[in-house]
Amino acid sequence: MSDRRHQIAEAALRVVAGGGLRALTHRAVDAEAGVPVGSASNCFRTREALVTAVADRLAELDRAEADRLTAAPPQTLEQVAELIASFARWQTSGAAAEATRARLELATHLDLSRQHQRLLDDFTAVLAGVGVADPPAAARRAADYLDGVVLHAVTIPNRTVDQAEVRAAAYALLSM
Repeated sequence: MSDRRHQIAEAALRVVAGGGLRALTHRAVDAEAGVPVGSASNCFRTREALVTAVADRLAELDRAEADRLTAAPPQTLEQVAELIASFARWQTSGAAAEATRARLELATHLDLSRQHQRLLDDFTAVLAGVGVADPPAAARRAADYLDGVVLHAVTIPNRTVDQAEVRAAAYALLSM
């Protein structure tokens, strides 16, 4: 993705996170990106193309964080539980929390199952690598729990992720 397209996709993500899909217009994205009027339209001709750009950018962010967290593959179930807790903290902090809010908004408009399945497949492989019984089922359990933790942290005022609690719950779910 060119620098300009990347800049506009990032701005579109911020527009969706801050105002929902109804706020997503080419003009709003131009203003958010600080680029001349018409720039967003030149890069992403339709509103649907803008929505897809946001979804693609979210997938890139998730992939980059997952890659960072697994740069040294976990060797134990405890390390996997710590990885889950770290991912939960990341998704609910700073700019990533903004991306998480955008993801929630997009889920009402787009089918994000392909992106979710890619992350789930990667997580299943990590679990198989540490010897978890039935890695696909364990991955689904942990992902469902993680989704709930993240949802509550970004939608309920003053709710934060307790990493120790998430780590313990993830360990229990993966040990089943």
